[in-house]
Amino acid sequence: MRPFLTLSILIGCLSIDFAAAADPPPQTSSRILGEDTRRWLELQRSGASASETPQRLPAPAATAAYKRYVDSFKHEIPEFFKIERGTHGGRSN
Repeated sequence: MRPFLTLSILIGCLSIDFAAAADPPPQTSSRILGEDTRRWLELQRSGASASETPQRLPAPAATAAYKRYVDSFKHEIPEFFKIERGTHGGRSN
């Protein structure tokens, strides 16, 4: 059920009116730290910008997404990632 919640949150964020969100920040030096984050979280919590059209994920896609999520726990997260010189995007130049 967790992937559906994550997907719902993602869709909700994508449905926000980006024109309003793209307003430039005020030119004051008295901006409160975390103010923007609190506003985004309140917008998400309130659902004020949520779409009225339900966004449904087809069953095969939902099943595949959930399987990828469950399978991700089969592999340990490494403490460090090995980066080889001369590679780009996992491929040699």
